[in-house]
Amino acid sequence: MLANKHASLLAAAGLLVWTAANAGAQSPPEGTVASMLVNGSAQLEVEPDEAIVRLGVSFQAPDAAAAQSRVNTTARAILDAVKAKGIAESAIQTSRLDLSPMYENRRSDDGAPTVVGYQASNVVSVTLAELGKLGEVIDAAIGAGANRVEGIAFQLDDDAAATQRALARAIENAKAKASAMASALGLALGPVLEVQEAGAFVSPPTYQPRFARVQAMAMVEDSTPVSPGTVTVTANVSVRYRLGE
Repeated sequence: MLANKHASLLAAAGLLVWTAANAGAQSPPEGTVASMLVNGSAQLEVEPDEAIVRLGVSFQAPDAAAAQSRVNTTARAILDAVKAKGIAESAIQTSRLDLSPMYENRRSDDGAPTVVGYQASNVVSVTLAELGKLGEVIDAAIGAGANRVEGIAFQLDDDAAATQRALARAIENAKAKASAMASALGLALGPVLEVQEAGAFVSPPTYQPRFARVQAMAMVEDSTPVSPGTVTVTANVSVRYRLGE
């Protein structure tokens, strides 16, 4: 049985799962267990093994058909250039197809906005398992007429192993915290009563530039440098320990 002074310390720390039945109680109610609930967390930096790059083309023309036709022609050239780098068709997906009017700042006499042309765009997402090909794929697309590089996201093809390592470290973190608090309270840390996963996820860094056509074409002069960095795997757990004297 815990002494009342230990109960007071634990209650003040928000760690006690039982409360005294009245101010004069010297022990917890029969059948209850004194325990400590702690949260543990961990973060791992892991090298990515997969990347998704968004490449596309956008053109403006006085009429919708002309804008779309020019985009279609260039989009086909981009796809051919990407495939020529050994990228499977299954790794290429259309992520956006858009055709929209452009308006003049001033309105017509009847108050309606004046259409002065149309902008068409086509953006594809390319998934690369070989990160070493990323720069040359971007260069090939730009060489074929791409004038949009809308983002590169690095990720893990299979994050199960990394997530499990992060969860194990989160458990270790929870145990270290519980041991320190129990020691400060003059109590013994007992066995685990309950464990709950409070979230485990991968947070990849995403680089999202938006290049103008002139900037994009200038990139062809030199091979595009790409650094994948790392992705962050985060895990959180809650662990309840039995406490004893």
